[in-house]
Amino acid sequence: MSNLKEIVLKEYTKRYETCISAPAQSSNGFQPSCSADADVIQAVAKFENSGLFPAADGNSYPFHVKGVISFTQIDSQTTRIHAAVQGTHAFLFDSQYFSLHVHEKGETNPSCSSTGGHYNPCNKNHSDDPTVEDRHVGDVARVSIPVTFTSSSDILEFERIDTQVKLNGPLSVLGRSVTVHGGSKSTRVGCGTIAVTEWEGANHPDAVALIAG
Repeated sequence: MSNLKEIVLKEYTKRYETCISAPAQSSNGFQPSCSADADVIQAVAKFENSGLFPAADGNSYPFHVKGVISFTQIDSQTTRIHAAVQGTHAFLFDSQYFSLHVHEKGETNPSCSSTGGHYNPCNKNHSDDPTVEDRHVGDVARVSIPVTFTSSSDILEFERIDTQVKLNGPLSVLGRSVTVHGGSKSTRVGCGTIAVTEWEGANHPDAVALIAG
């Protein structure tokens, strides 16, 4: 079974191979590049947090959740979002899903109270369905947790293509945060600031720092 470090290294390698093999220019005019002076095409948010999860049954359950969320701007209209999250089994005491949202501000404390509200620059309605047009930019995903997840070592991976999250331009999510919400009360259980990273393979110092610990 893969562990979280192996998954992240695999993603780094995949990004690097995609970057160096990208065509000079795509059909819509977007030009992929890995150079430092090009548009940002890769970003990542890392989070880890522990505490007590307040469940709907009135009890609190200990949790330890960590993960890595990566963003790849494929072209000017679409961004690929990949997530690897560990520790989601704790939320099964309350609900069989968790949500990921981009929030207005970067993370400055483990409680995630400093991240503000959902990123919603266009003043749209909140939606649990990230595929609809009328949603916050920050409504990234609502993820079902398999009932087979009964151990803190279980890792849930998912990815999707998004048409509203952007790494470039006036509505860029860079510097904002990804916040993990658990259970029916949408409790903030983990968050990390979305930062530019150099995806130059698994041996790059950024990759080593990301998976350390």
